[in-house]
Amino acid sequence: MGWRSCLWIHVRYLVCGRCIMILQFFAAFIGAAGFGFLFHLQFKHIFPAALGGVLTWVIYVIANTWGFDVFISSLFASAFAAIYSEVIAKIRKAPTTLFLIISVVVLIPGGSLYYTMSYAVQRQWQYAAMYGSKTVQCALGLAIGMSLIWIFHDMARRVYSLIH
Repeated sequence: MGWRSCLWIHVRYLVCGRCIMILQFFAAFIGAAGFGFLFHLQFKHIFPAALGGVLTWVIYVIANTWGFDVFISSLFASAFAAIYSEVIAKIRKAPTTLFLIISVVVLIPGGSLYYTMSYAVQRQWQYAAMYGSKTVQCALGLAIGMSLIWIFHDMARRVYSLIH
């Protein structure tokens, strides 16, 4: 009887909300680091890039829990990833794209894209449209969030060069 109750406590602990979020953050770190290795990122840049992926996912989760939709959550998270990448690139004296791609890879809507295509092949157009809409919203949020930060960064750099 003792091992069963211990197993019940262990399983109950694993399915709690906080544990699932910790597992998501750990998976985001491992996934981002894996893409860093896949893209042959220098070893000294792997940890900051993977940390950017985790922090980007944290922003996305926080925005979702506050009730924002997929578009706004993706926009906030990708804007954060762009800011983080610019700052870390300056500190590390490396190109911004090294950190940006790894930081944003955790937000790519692979699951919803898969379900969109799966339902389209099965000719279940209502579900395909639902998942397709979610995929497009996420992709637009990613693109617009990063673009806004790039625009503001470029404008600030030009103003700074005019002043000095």
